[in-house]
Amino acid sequence: PKFKQSYNEIPVFMIAQMRMQKQPKEGETGEPLNMLPMYFSLQNMVATWQQFTSQSPDTAGMEPAINLMDLHELVKKMQE
Repeated sequence: PKFKQSYNEIPVFMIAQMRMQKQPKEGETGEPLNMLPMYFSLQNMVATWQQFTSQSPDTAGMEPAINLMDLHELVKKMQE
C-alpha cells in the first residue's frame, strides 16, 4: 500500500478524462503533444474538474476517474 509513511511521500492527483492534445502551431510540423494536468492538492483538482465539466454539456454528470501516484514513482516513469 502507498502513503503509509508520515514523510517523504508526495501524492500527485490526476483525472484521465482531462487529458488534452495540443496541436502544433500553424506552419510547424510534428505530432500533437499529449498533456495531462497533475495536481498536488485534491481540492485544486476537484475545483478544476468542476470548472471543466461545467463548460461542456457532454461532460455534465460524468464521474471523474481519479488516479493517485507518488511523485517519486512519477519521476522514475518519466525518466524511462
